[in-house]
Amino acid sequence: MVTKEGWALQYADKSLRPFLASYVKCSDEIKTLKKSKKTPNAETITHAERLIDAIKDSFIKDTLNLSELTHVLNKTHAFISNPKAKPAEDYQAFIQKALSSPLSGMQLLGKLMMALSVALVGAAIGMGVTGVGIIPAVGVGVLAVGLFSAGTYLVRKGRQKDAEHISHFSTPPV
Repeated sequence: MVTKEGWALQYADKSLRPFLASYVKCSDEIKTLKKSKKTPNAETITHAERLIDAIKDSFIKDTLNLSELTHVLNKTHAFISNPKAKPAEDYQAFIQKALSSPLSGMQLLGKLMMALSVALVGAAIGMGVTGVGIIPAVGVGVLAVGLFSAGTYLVRKGRQKDAEHISHFSTPPV
């Protein structure tokens, strides 16, 4: 209801409003990205939708704090709307914090955020190679090295832990 009817925010509990407003803002940014003629690639949209779905599941199942979910949405919105050097660096640092979180739900969101950032940065590099923006692509390329090095952290954590996280979030509520 909130994503379809923005006015529903005014009737939501005050403690939920910041989260719901961030959710709507991030969802709208993803919809704009979908409709854009300059859509980076289908993979970017797929990863963004998976992240939004995981955030929604965490909210419904109450597995993560609302302020943490709101922070993830705000950082993701800033990164998607402007994947330049500074927002991308902030997003990379935030991903690192999420991956090292003791909370399995936050680690899963960190992995989804990393997949989104790699897809979006890869698309930006692709646009740079085709001549759309060679200078910005160099800066994004340097950032991509940091994102890919963050991926090595996931390899060290092991596939078993990933499977545990995924099964935790894919188990239907009782």
